[in-house]
Amino acid sequence: MVFLKDAPRPKRFWARRQAHETTIHSVDALAASLGRFPLAEETGIPTDLALDGIDELLCGFVPRGRSKLSRQDGPTLLVAPTDAGRAWVLHLGERITTEEVPGGGGEGHAADVRFTGTAAQVYLGLWNRGEEIVSSDPDLVADWRGHQRVRWS
Repeated sequence: MVFLKDAPRPKRFWARRQAHETTIHSVDALAASLGRFPLAEETGIPTDLALDGIDELLCGFVPRGRSKLSRQDGPTLLVAPTDAGRAWVLHLGERITTEEVPGGGGEGHAADVRFTGTAAQVYLGLWNRGEEIVSSDPDLVADWRGHQRVRWS
């Protein structure tokens, strides 16, 4: 059994889920040791793993149910790591929807707000384990940290 919409086959789903669960727990352990959020470069998270974790979060978890991050005016948020050719657009309406940007990278894509940084910086920031996301709207980053949580029910 799997619990995310459009999830891959169960073996692949659970391998992916456990990879990110373990990665985040290791970041939490490092943060406890350091007494602060680690920098992305201190974690050693590979770009491919970070991109997959961004995709899992934005396409799997974020669109589930309602979010306190929603905005009435429905702005768009472009999440575009600077070191990889992938990007995602979130529509922050009553329900958040996510789509991967065709062609990757997000160059030339019109969006109201952008979140950038390396894939590892974005991964950690979106999972609320880092503070290195660069944004055209720092208030939205703060709202993300304060309101966007993974819920299991």
